[in-house]
Amino acid sequence: MTLHCTLVRGPRALQQGEPVELALDMGEGAPGALLQAAVGTEFGTGDLTVGGLPLIGLTVGTPPLMNGAVLVDGAGSEPGGTSPGRHEQAPLSLMVHAGPSAGLVIPLERGTYRIGRSGADICLPDPDVSRVHAVLTISETAVTITDNASANATLVDGRKVRTAFLSTASRIRCGGSVMSIVFGNEDYGHESLGAAGVGIGEPIMVPRRHDAGNRTQLLLTAGLPLLLGVGMALVTGMWMFLGFTAISAIVVLAPAMSGRRQRRLLAAAIEQAVQQDRTRRRRCSPSAAELAFATGSSASATAQEEVDCNEIWLRLGTGPQKARVVLDPADPGFDPPELGPVPFVLDPAIPSVSVSGTEAMVDGLFRFLLMQLTAFRSAAAVPVLIHGPMALLPASARFLPRVTLTTDVPSATASLSASAGHPGVLLLMGSDPDPGTDSLRQKALESGWRVFQRTACGDKSDFIVELRNRRAILRSCLSTTEFEPDLVPSSVFDRYCRSLASVPALAEARSSTVPTTCLLARLLPIDPSSIAARWKVSSMQRGLSAVIGQGADAPRSLDLVADGPHLLVAGTTGSGKSELLRTIVAAISLNHSPDKVNFLFVDFKGGSGLGPLVDVPHCVGMFTDLNEHELERMLSSLRAEVRRREALLAKADVPDLPAYWARIDGIDHGAQLGRGMLPTLPRLVLVIDEFRMLIEGAPATLAELMRIATLGRSLGIHLIMATQRPQGALSADIRANVTTSIALRVQSEMESRDVINSPAAASIPVSLPGRAYMVRGMQDAEPFQSAILSHGEEDQSLTGTVAGPASGSLRFSGWSVTTGADFQRAEPTPAETARPIIKSISRVWDARGGKPLRRPVADALPESVSLRQRLGAAGPEGKRAASGTSAGPNARLGLVDLPTQQRIAELCWNPGAHGNLALIGPPASGVEDTCRSATAQLVGGAEELHLYALDGDGSFADVAVQGRVGAVASLNHLRRGVRILERLANEMSVRQSQGHVAGEVPLLLVISGWGSWQSELRAGPLAWAEDLVHTVVRDGPRAGLTVVVTGDRELVASRMFASIPNRAYFPAGTTEEGRLAWPRFAAMKPLRGRAVVGGNFLDVDTAVAQLMAPPPSEPWPYCAPPNPARRPFRVEPLPQFVRASQVVAKDPIVHSAARAPRTLLLGLGGDDHEAVRISLPSSAVLLALGSPGSGKSLLLKALPLLNPGCQWRIPPQGADPDAFWAEFHRDASRKLESAGTVLLVDDAEYLSSETGILLAELPSMGFSVVATAGQSPALLQRLPLASLARNHGSGILLGKRSPHSGDFFGVRVDVEPAPPPGRAVLIENGQTRSVQIAVPDEEVAPQGKRPQ
Repeated sequence: MTLHCTLVRGPRALQQGEPVELALDMGEGAPGALLQAAVGTEFGTGDLTVGGLPLIGLTVGTPPLMNGAVLVDGAGSEPGGTSPGRHEQAPLSLMVHAGPSAGLVIPLERGTYRIGRSGADICLPDPDVSRVHAVLTISETAVTITDNASANATLVDGRKVRTAFLSTASRIRCGGSVMSIVFGNEDYGHESLGAAGVGIGEPIMVPRRHDAGNRTQLLLTAGLPLLLGVGMALVTGMWMFLGFTAISAIVVLAPAMSGRRQRRLLAAAIEQAVQQDRTRRRRCSPSAAELAFATGSSASATAQEEVDCNEIWLRLGTGPQKARVVLDPADPGFDPPELGPVPFVLDPAIPSVSVSGTEAMVDGLFRFLLMQLTAFRSAAAVPVLIHGPMALLPASARFLPRVTLTTDVPSATASLSASAGHPGVLLLMGSDPDPGTDSLRQKALESGWRVFQRTACGDKSDFIVELRNRRAILRSCLSTTEFEPDLVPSSVFDRYCRSLASVPALAEARSSTVPTTCLLARLLPIDPSSIAARWKVSSMQRGLSAVIGQGADAPRSLDLVADGPHLLVAGTTGSGKSELLRTIVAAISLNHSPDKVNFLFVDFKGGSGLGPLVDVPHCVGMFTDLNEHELERMLSSLRAEVRRREALLAKADVPDLPAYWARIDGIDHGAQLGRGMLPTLPRLVLVIDEFRMLIEGAPATLAELMRIATLGRSLGIHLIMATQRPQGALSADIRANVTTSIALRVQSEMESRDVINSPAAASIPVSLPGRAYMVRGMQDAEPFQSAILSHGEEDQSLTGTVAGPASGSLRFSGWSVTTGADFQRAEPTPAETARPIIKSISRVWDARGGKPLRRPVADALPESVSLRQRLGAAGPEGKRAASGTSAGPNARLGLVDLPTQQRIAELCWNPGAHGNLALIGPPASGVEDTCRSATAQLVGGAEELHLYALDGDGSFADVAVQGRVGAVASLNHLRRGVRILERLANEMSVRQSQGHVAGEVPLLLVISGWGSWQSELRAGPLAWAEDLVHTVVRDGPRAGLTVVVTGDRELVASRMFASIPNRAYFPAGTTEEGRLAWPRFAAMKPLRGRAVVGGNFLDVDTAVAQLMAPPPSEPWPYCAPPNPARRPFRVEPLPQFVRASQVVAKDPIVHSAARAPRTLLLGLGGDDHEAVRISLPSSAVLLALGSPGSGKSLLLKALPLLNPGCQWRIPPQGADPDAFWAEFHRDASRKLESAGTVLLVDDAEYLSSETGILLAELPSMGFSVVATAGQSPALLQRLPLASLARNHGSGILLGKRSPHSGDFFGVRVDVEPAPPPGRAVLIENGQTRSVQIAVPDEEVAPQGKRPQ
């Protein structure tokens, strides 16, 4: 509780100073010694007293140490003293009902008292009162008053007197002050406040005789005899008929005598009714003095029927008024008599009243209004809000019940909204124009509140009270009423407030309300020592209890074991639902150690609700916005946790968790089973924020969760489920499992009934977040204010908020007071408020040597895994490892999620043990990254492995053929790719023929982009190579050859897919159509590298994995691989330019002079760039066909350089070829040229026909001819040498060609799209092979091409 009191320095105080208003955060029942120590530390005080009693002997909350108490420093102990807050009942008292001292109560004893303006025994600050106005004498037998020749006389009951005897009914008037004498009995409070504040009711009816018809009859009976007598006397002349007129006199006289008596009775009845009306007016509108006097009696707390604020009649002062008396039957001419000065009350139908006047007068009238609103029993449920500048607020009003003081509009608006459904009275103390105040006033009026506002003179208003000197005017657009206002001095108001606050019955009623705010730190201290002590106590208890808020009578606690095992929380947006969840988690964590309870958070609000507590040591996981896959993953882990707990309880041979704890603590059979054999098993609390998402998106998941909840009670698994919209979300399973429910503010009464079987939660105001109702089983709903996590920087000292001096600006704890700087300061975030609690709990946990907790649901897979990342989690061994193979090289593929094993493990692939691997997915899904990462590890590993790659998607475009990399071929080198397959197939055949692969280097074939390779192979003459791929994939693992294939739909549909046991499906970037042939699995995040894996490298069927990505800025293989112990065979592309000297250096027999010129060295060819020769027997013709620019002439220039051992003849540069060869033919015919000479003929088709015939005769003479020509269908007809070359069966095709270019030699050749100059196909014995023809060393390499 917050104790509001005042510190006053006595004459013996060590330090002197002005009074200080205090607001102390003290628990009810706290000893006064603790309070004295706290105040002494803050203000340097000594021994304090309250009402003359030592403070150290008092108790907070017990009279006199209650709200409004005055702490006196240096007064000393005076036994028999009384509390300044309450007066002892004197035998006789003088009460001042009206005037400037209204509300003053003076106890009287026998003696004489002078009444005056100054220098008197009874001082009245009334300018109309003389200095010594009258003398009051009290004897044993009478009370008299004597006028002291005053200027304005002394009146008793409205009559001027010189001396008069007084009774309790007498009204004394001295100047503008009205007084009376009262005896101090206990029943006076009941008499004065019994009907206070209620209307005076209907007018008093005064019955009277209705004689309207009798007058007519009287006139007829009196007038008719008179007329008859006079008429007959005139007619007959007999005056004796005049005797009939006597009858008229008799008829008139009798009623006249009777009417006078009736008038006297009516006048007496009216006077009695007037006195009755005067009395009831005073009873219904007691004066300030009567209110102050009555608060001290026990009867003042008597219960009475409460009324609405718009039914309370408030007294403003006194004034002459007509009596509320009417005649029955009504008399239109009746004028009610004047009552004289009687209470002037305000019609409650007037919603807003402005008050103008001097500050002192307006404050005095507002004080009187406050006294009425807090003293009237009929207003016991009416809240009062006082808003204005700090200097204008009545400080003493903080002692009053149901009164809130504010200085800022937001706080006032919040307090206004907090009382929704219970309109009250708003007092606006400021007079300066303020848009915020105007909006506050308008909101109050719209909510049904009554508003009293201080206003400047001249302001326009429907109803305004103008205070002028000693008079006041209530002015409206229809009327003007003058009266004398009742103005209460501040001293009288302060004494009244303190007296009312000290009434035990009222204090108890005030404390029995539910607070609007509650701090968890005040309910559960968060210092480490307190936390450690509570953990120690809770370790010996079976329950899981914690205080979560404050009720009307005591803190509200929750026990998930006794009240559970499961809890339902419902509340709409802004109701404080997320804050309540954080409070429950924090409270349980403050009471129980992580050894006893763990929390698993599932937040469908993105983590904003429970995220601030994720660092608390008790938290074992946080999951947000789960999709279908993540929900299934969580449920699989929870099912595994249920099985684990069942197994542990069965192993310990116990029925439930408390018995398990007793077993491992050695209480039962400690010698047989101890803590070393059985692990610690804490309770697991699943906190699910917005579980309605499960109902709408995954109803099957909710059903499974309820099944887990059904098993959870004995296993220590609990659910805390929260939702914003409970209607329709509470299934039969939920109702069957949930026995305790908490409802904060909800949208409708139906939703409230769904949760707590009561409509109460629907009436919680919007401005009251945290207000909730809790139901346990079939009990009634209990209201409470849920606690909030206090800010870490909040002052937790005992004194709390201590005000400044009373003369300065006051600020009291519990007020809604906010300075401008405070209002502009940002509110602390939930994370900031939770940080001090987490810090304290972590300190205690670390001090106990706490270790990281086991997580029942492993953390989610990371969104990326780098090749450089150290994973550290042991992976599965695999379930179907290939037999007959060694372990061999190993590659880490990434992290795999194993929810059934409640862990995330490293996914490793061993090619020799696990077999082939397929990576299925579109480009940019992570297939390329995984392939590059895995191959880089295998190539760079300690155990040797040779890599061959068929790169169909550019994944290995930057891979160089060196070291352990045997060959890399792209789609542009289709033939070389097929050649790689042929070489691998041959190697596989060789190893299989040996019958074992032990000692052989493992081989790895990577085929990336299988769909592209398939299309290219099927589009040309190499379609047979597809079958070769299937053979390698099928039989390769038995020969130490493992295949990694990447692709999309084409790979899944291929024949070889069945031979690939290990598969990874990458769904990122795929479509439903693309996944038709894939196995079915739940949707997951479309992340690069996220895949569903299955195969021999797992011990489960399928799992989700995050596969590795290589470093983006480093070249493959991201390390320096070891040199190969055995050189892998190469299938390298031919160089685009090679010099003759380089070819000669590679050929070991080029310099052999003894060898016959049967072969010619041409250039480099083959898989390993070997020197290439072609046979050229004697008398043979070798024809090189090619287009211009294909390198025909360079071939003829390079041959002599490549084959220096041969004799060559070629026309000199610039000579006429026809003449040269004609002359050579003559010399050869004469045997002048030696046989065996090789003739080089360039552009033979351009020679003359005669020269062609001559050249065709030379082979018969023993000469060999190497000729070049362009491809032409008429070549055989134009060139006789062509027939000889064709018969020879050997030839060379240079430059661009088509598949039909080899028809001249009877073969089909492969097409190379853009061959470089010198690129040739050698045709020999019906076989073809590619070769790069060498060029003379002096030739310059073409731009962009480097020589080999």
